[in-house]
Amino acid sequence: LAYADYVREETAQAWREALALPASNGVGGKLISLYHSHTDESYIPSDGTASIRGNGSIMKVGDAFAEKLRSLGYTVNHDKTSHDPHDANAYIRSRRTAVRLLGAQPAALFDIHRDSAPVTGYRLAVNNELYAKVVIVVGRANPYMPTTLDYAKRLKAATDAQYPQLIRGIFFARGHYNQDINPRNILIEIGTEGLTLDESQKSASLFAESIPAVLGGPQDPTPGVGSAEAAPPGKATPAVFNDNSVPWRNLLWLVGIAAVGGIAYLYISAGSWRSVWQKLSQLRGLEFTNLCGLRFFRKGKRHPDSDKE
Repeated sequence: LAYADYVREETAQAWREALALPASNGVGGKLISLYHSHTDESYIPSDGTASIRGNGSIMKVGDAFAEKLRSLGYTVNHDKTSHDPHDANAYIRSRRTAVRLLGAQPAALFDIHRDSAPVTGYRLAVNNELYAKVVIVVGRANPYMPTTLDYAKRLKAATDAQYPQLIRGIFFARGHYNQDINPRNILIEIGTEGLTLDESQKSASLFAESIPAVLGGPQDPTPGVGSAEAAPPGKATPAVFNDNSVPWRNLLWLVGIAAVGGIAYLYISAGSWRSVWQKLSQLRGLEFTNLCGLRFFRKGKRHPDSDKE
């Protein structure tokens, strides 16, 4: 308890009310698929080690997540394919698993992990119970990052509404984490290696309760989602949100990156901001001259400088 974050009474009351709600007994609803890129991840207090190759207790956390989703009426495919060793190529190996799971057209995919950060940022105490905080990870190398981020924000908001502070936050990481193959392929970190398996399993179950608010009920059409076909390994599946603003957001994102890159190139080649401004001023003057020339020709006149070589 010395390392736990405690919550205020109003937050504790919100948790008590949410925990008192009965679970649904529906079966055979829309499909949600789970997998683990790091199948070795474990919890030291419960397992005696942070890593158990091919059989990490993170998969038991996945079991708790899957069990709660099934109790809510969803169909769940919890894939436990090993992607060991825990190295830089783990996400390349798990990509094949994710693409295979997409073949069944799930409403969402979750790549379930635990972090290796200090306990202080991940343990939460509510009503004399200990829980593991959850972090949602969004990859910055994902070309559909704005779409994935929107999805992550809605997951966080839905969880905050039921269990405030359970979500520690949304973390922007360097890679793509296979989120480029589908905008609903999200990576979550449940707890850290210094927490117990029990704390993390309880949090996985609570996080699952937020899913209906985002994906809709088990028998309902998934909000904003059309059909998705699995792409071959290494190929991206187009975004499946039926949201006309998504392509524009992605386009603006790419234009912004290109603009920043262009300015950086000008600065490196020019050597100073003053030189950059001079080049831009010259370019602006050239464009103005061309526009003036076009105006003169439209009026049937020759440009004053047209005789110059």
